Amino acid sequence: MKPVRAAILVRISDDRAGDAAGVGRQEKDARALADRLGWQVSEVIIENDVSAFKRRTVTLPDGSTALRVLRPGFRRLLELLTLGQVDGMIAYDLDRVARDPRDLEDLIDVVEQTRAPVESVSGSLRLANDSDITMARVMV
Repeated sequence: MKPVRAAILVRISDDRAGDAAGVGRQEKDARALADRLGWQVSEVIIENDVSAFKRRTVTLPDGSTALRVLRPGFRRLLELLTLGQVDGMIAYDLDRVARDPRDLEDLIDVVEQTRAPVESVSGSLRLANDSDITMARVMV
């Protein structure tokens, strides 16, 4: 099944200049990949100046605390895929999507449930089969 609607996720952890140039370049390259694949971009999720690694203490539903990476944009991507509002996703590179193994596992769960194709500009992020998933786990 070739996706018609895709979400693009772009992320830069440190935008000291505040000009969003890094995420702009990633989006341009991701849109070019979408064009080559024949995918329509439905939504672009921008995480500018957002770490995918720094953990913060949060309170879990049961009242306990834990360290978690807080990324509302990434959570939005998972929601779009889960609800079928997009059929696939594009990112620049694996490290733009996940630096925390928990985030990668959440993405893998959603991709396995929805069978959504995942592509990256660099070619480093593919979750199409067990070998791809194992490689992604090793790289994160």
